[in-house]
Amino acid sequence: MQRVAIRADASSSIGTGHIFRSIAIFEGWRNKGGRCFFVCQDVPGNMIDYLRWLGFDVLAMRQTADQKADAAAFCDAVQQWGGADAAWVDHYGLDATWENVVQSAVQVLCAMDDLANRSHACDLLVDSSHGTDERRLYDGLLQKQDSLCLTGPSYVALRKEFAEYKQEMPFHPS
Repeated sequence: MQRVAIRADASSSIGTGHIFRSIAIFEGWRNKGGRCFFVCQDVPGNMIDYLRWLGFDVLAMRQTADQKADAAAFCDAVQQWGGADAAWVDHYGLDATWENVVQSAVQVLCAMDDLANRSHACDLLVDSSHGTDERRLYDGLLQKQDSLCLTGPSYVALRKEFAEYKQEMPFHPS
């Protein structure tokens, strides 16, 4: 099973959404036998202890000066962990500059975005906040011609307890 390195942060200033989306995805990944670990900045309000409590491996990294330094620290973390087949990034402060550096450390690079306001050099981009007809928002933002861009509510990262609740509802909102 493939090994995935996840780059996401939570802090007192940016909130927890990126971490919770990643937890929703990668708890399922682990349940199917996949291996993953988080790389998070050690800043006030981080969720590093919570991730560890959930049983995830986490490497806490110091704040870096820029995206290239962040990417280099991420690549070092991947190497320390014994390598990864894929990287998953969910971070508003990271874009194609970061992704171009990380591409050399993994076979597949995936990005979660919901703003469509910055360039990406990823193999897969997921945006559940824009509709399937809004995929064109990424025209000109994806540097790789063969990037797969998935948009729409079908790609919402839903935590297990909410997915189970939805299945029990007498009706399904459309």
